[in-house]
Amino acid sequence: MTPEIPLPVYLNQLRHPVVLASPKGLLLFANDAFVELFSPGLSGKKKQNLEKLFSGNRTLVDAIRSARDTHRTHTHRELDITLPFGSRKFMDVETMPVILDDGRLTALSIAFYDRSDRAHVEEQKKSSDRIHYLTSISSGLAHEIKNPLSGIKGASQLLVAGLQKNPPLREYAEIIQKEVERVNRLLNDLLHLSKGKKQRLKKTNINRILHELVVLQKTVKGGAITFVEEFDPSLPDIEADSEALSQLFLNLIKNARQAILVEGVVTIRTHLVTDFLVKKGETMKRMITVDVEDTGEGMDDEALSQVFVPFFTTKPKGTGLGLTLCQKIIEDHEGKIQVKSKKGKGTVFSVFLPV
Repeated sequence: MTPEIPLPVYLNQLRHPVVLASPKGLLLFANDAFVELFSPGLSGKKKQNLEKLFSGNRTLVDAIRSARDTHRTHTHRELDITLPFGSRKFMDVETMPVILDDGRLTALSIAFYDRSDRAHVEEQKKSSDRIHYLTSISSGLAHEIKNPLSGIKGASQLLVAGLQKNPPLREYAEIIQKEVERVNRLLNDLLHLSKGKKQRLKKTNINRILHELVVLQKTVKGGAITFVEEFDPSLPDIEADSEALSQLFLNLIKNARQAILVEGVVTIRTHLVTDFLVKKGETMKRMITVDVEDTGEGMDDEALSQVFVPFFTTKPKGTGLGLTLCQKIIEDHEGKIQVKSKKGKGTVFSVFLPV
C-alpha cells in the first residue's frame, strides 16, 4: 500500500510558488518557493492579508477578489509582478477557489508560473529585429561617410607632418587625426554588422580561448581586479569561428572589468547545459554556457532593457555597438545571450552555444 504524502510536503516539492488563503484573504499556507520569492513580506506574519502583501499588484488583487466572489478560477498570462525591493518578474498567475461539496468556499489557491525567460526571449527578438533594421541602412551610410573621411584623414596626416615647428597648431591637427580614427572605427563596426563575416568553423576549445583572454586582461593596468576561472574540464569542443568568439568574449570581459571602478572580481565560468536541447539544422544539440560575471556597478532596469540596443552606451567614449556586435556573433553561431544585473550588485552575461 502506497503511503499518503501530506499536502504541505507535496507542495513544498514544487518549484512553482503556491499559496493558500482563507476566504477573507488571510494566509493559511505558503510553500517554500513562495516564501523564497516573497520572504520579506512574510517574515513573522503568519496571518498576513494577501491583498496587503500584493498591494503593488492591482491586477492580482482584483483576481483574488473575483475568485472569492464568483467562485471561478481566474488566469492571467505574463502578469508583471512587483517583488520585494522593487524587482519584477513576468508570471502566469492562476487564482482558484477551493469549493466544498456543499458549495461553500473554504480557501483560495494561487499558483505562480515564472515566464520571465520567455519574456526575455521575446525582448531578444525585438532587439534582433532592431539589429537587422540597422544593418539594412548602415552599409550605404558607412561607405558614403568613409570616402570623404579618407580625405580628411590624409589631410590631417599632412598637417601633423607640416606643423613640426608649430606645437599649438600641431596639437589641433593631432586631435583631428584621433577623432577621424574614432569615427573610422565606428564605421568599421557598422560595416561588420551590415556585411557580416564568413565564418571559419572548426573544432574550438572554449576553455582555452577564455583562459588566453584572461591572461591578457591580467596584464592591463588599472584597478585592483581579481580574475577567477571556473572552467568545466569536461566541456566538449564546439564547431565555431574561434576568432569571432575571441572578439565576443574579449568584449564581455573588458566590459566586466570596466564596470568595476576600484576593486572587485570578474568570474568567468563554463559548464555543460544538461536540462534542455536546442535545434540546430535537423538535429537537436546540447548547449554549453559561458558566464561572465562582475561585482561592478550593475545596471538599473532602464539600462538593462536597452543593453543590446544599437548606439546605447553608458560609457563616455563608447560607440554603443559592442554588445550589438556580440549579439550578432552569437546569432551567427545559433546561440543565445542573457543578461542579469542589479544596480550596485554587479552583472552576469550568459552565452549559450550549441555543441
